[in-house]
Order: sequence, then C-alpha cells, then structure tokens
Amino acid sequence: MVTVNVKQLVSAIEEAEAFRLPDMNEGTGYLYGRVYGCLSEGRELRLSEIDFERFDLEDIDSMRDLYSETLECSGRKADALARALLDIPPHASASAFV
Repeated sequence: MVTVNVKQLVSAIEEAEAFRLPDMNEGTGYLYGRVYGCLSEGRELRLSEIDFERFDLEDIDSMRDLYSETLECSGRKADALARALLDIPPHASASAFV
C-alpha cells in the first residue's frame, strides 16, 4: 500500500532541482512574473499594462530560452508526475490518535 502526504509531496516538488527556476536578471524576472505569469494563467494583459522600460531585447531572448529549456521541460515532468499520482488507487483510511 502506498500512502501520500500531499503537503510533503508539494513541498518536495517545490524544492526539487528539476523544477527550480534558474537565476534571472531584473528584466527577465519582470517578463516572467508580469507577462508570462498573466498569460500562462489565461488572464488578460493589455499592452498598456506592460512597462517596456523594465526590460530590453536581451531579456526577451532570455525569456524565450527560459521557456524552451526549463518551463516547457518542467511542464512535461509535472504532467508525468500527475499521471503517475492519478494511477495510484485510492485507499480509505482513518487516522489513529494516541
């Protein structure tokens, strides 16, 4: 029988090297947090809301590399992990208090 503590699992995933983001400079961090964050969550982002002074062309290239080398790969890993967890059959149990 396999038991899973969901809080510990989420904590372990957040700390795992495979899902850790690389260091980003300020401009790439802005693009990741403000632009990519909104768009990846399906939220609307107007061009007037983007502060174009916070990043430059090199930051856009860095963001593209971050997506293709890290985020896309992490998404596939997360999907595989989710499929593996979904394949674990549920088990009814009750906590015993001493």
